[in-house]
Amino acid sequence: MAFEANYPLLGTIFTIIPLFVTVYLHQITFKNNLTVILTATFLSTVIYYFGDQFAFAENIWEVTDQKSIGLRIGHTPIEQIVFTLTSSMLISFVTILMYNCYIKNKRFRDIYFKKEMP
Repeated sequence: MAFEANYPLLGTIFTIIPLFVTVYLHQITFKNNLTVILTATFLSTVIYYFGDQFAFAENIWEVTDQKSIGLRIGHTPIEQIVFTLTSSMLISFVTILMYNCYIKNKRFRDIYFKKEMP
């Protein structure tokens, strides 16, 4: 049996790993900005969820149960929802890190790849 690509699951994996690495490296900034990150993540996830609901209900796009794990909330596969959550959180957090770079007058790579120390 050949491995068949499960693109919603792969997309989720490729957003979860960078999110975990980013949170690990910048735990202090994450904790200090948790309310902003969670608010932005929640709002964007709700907006995209309703967009996905519409698109799946109207057959604008489709993910078969063979290409996903088969769990859905409404018409939207659970992988799509988790992908939206993780990517929204990653984008919100990286935006805050980029703003911190601007304030400190540093390059993003100089801050991103160094673990924050208390």
